[in-house]
Order: sequence, then C-alpha cells, then structure tokens
Amino acid sequence: RKRLAKVFTQSGKVFIADACVVTVSLGVLQSGDITFSPPLPRYKQLAISKLGFGVFNKVALRFPAVFWPQDQDYLARACPGERTAPNHFFFLSMWRCSETPVLVSLVTGELAEMVETAMDFQVVELMCTALKGMFPESFVPPVSYSISRWKSNPLFQGCYSYAAIGASDVNYFDMSQPVNNVLFFAGEATNRWHPSTVHGAIYSGLREGMRICGEDVASMQHA
Repeated sequence: RKRLAKVFTQSGKVFIADACVVTVSLGVLQSGDITFSPPLPRYKQLAISKLGFGVFNKVALRFPAVFWPQDQDYLARACPGERTAPNHFFFLSMWRCSETPVLVSLVTGELAEMVETAMDFQVVELMCTALKGMFPESFVPPVSYSISRWKSNPLFQGCYSYAAIGASDVNYFDMSQPVNNVLFFAGEATNRWHPSTVHGAIYSGLREGMRICGEDVASMQHA
C-alpha cells in the first residue's frame, strides 16, 4: 500500500497527498514548531541541528531627494575608533537602477540582532546618524522607511543557512534527501552548491519537482 502524506494545520484542516514538499526555512525546522510523525530519520535531524541559520536584515529609507553622489551604488561608513557596536554601516543606493531616492542599509552581525528588538524610530535614528556623519552638509531626513525583522518572524525565524562549526557539505546533502519517497525537502538550506541564495532555493524546487515526477535529478548536479 502506497504511503500518503498528511498535513495537519493549526486551523484544523487536513491535507492528504501522494507527496509533500517541505519548503519551510531551516530556522522553522530547528525551532520544532512542526512535528513530524513518525520522526524524521536521525541523519536528517542531525543535518538540521548542525547547520547554522543567520540573521540578515534590511532597512530601506526613502528621502525627498538624493543627497548622496548619484553615480555611486554603494556607500559605506566605518568607525573603527568606536568601541561599541554598531561601528560600521553599508548602504545600497537605488537611484541609478530605479531613479528613486532610496537607500537600503544591509544589516548584519550585532546590528542585525539589535534591529530585531529595537523600536522603529531607534533604527531609523541610528541610520540617519550614520548618514549625517557621511554627508553633514547635504543630509535630509527620510520621508518613509521599511524595516525587515526576519528572525522575529515566526514563519522564517532567521534569514539564511551557513555551515556552522562542525557542519559540512554532507549536511546540506542530507537536508535534500527525501523520506520514504513521500516527504521531499526544498529551499536554500537543501542546496549544497548554492546555499543562502534565492537561485539556490529555486534550483532546489526544480530538483524536487523532477524527483517527484520520477526523473533523474543527477542532471541537476548543482542543485
């Protein structure tokens, strides 16, 4: 008798199918918010626990006008003399690609963690202080903003996978392996060649689609 996949949701709905593709983030799998019955194989549990899941956020600021060099796509400020974090900032200008007066701060490390818990006005104020230090004469306050908080979002609980200490590419390979030919796994954390990327996630989805259809996935050796 063929095995079937049954998915039980919090709302009480039940979905039954010949196959189920799990595409939730590694952070969600690590949190234990999803219960698998029977439990996932030991090798799969080990892979989930060994890989790391990092925090990366973005702070987009829209201004009334461009006050930074219009021919520059990247802006950076480093303050090595300042002992306390954050002491470095990186901004991506949207002007040349979309002609919108928008700067997007790519937030990593301790600053990314701080953004998760800080109030919006504190985050915006911090970014503005950095920009004022870079352009003291021309800076103007933003008119709107958008802040991501991937770690705090229960549907993601982080942003990207990485090989933590003690992990290896074998763990990425194990993440991609199906269980009983019913449960399939896709997402950037299942792509040993292109982890932490959007295209890696897309490739993994194509890979599992081929696998479910009975096609040889060896042709997708980089997925």
